[in-house]
Amino acid sequence: MPISSLLTTSQYLLQNFIINQGFTSENFTLAFGNGFNHLALENLAQQLIQDDFSSLPTVDIKSQSELGGANGVYGDF
Repeated sequence: MPISSLLTTSQYLLQNFIINQGFTSENFTLAFGNGFNHLALENLAQQLIQDDFSSLPTVDIKSQSELGGANGVYGDF
């Protein structure tokens, strides 16, 4: 499957989760405690529902050979 198809599918699944699965402050409080910005979460949810994914970090896919045979995920926020 082409990368562009994976990105589109991922965006659809994320939007579906937000709309139907409980992307709520209550669920995030249960998972992470009170140490997150509730307003920022609500703003992010609204952006994602409106097809604005600009707040999400860029994903850079590397082959196993580029990682020296390792499997891993690295973030840069």
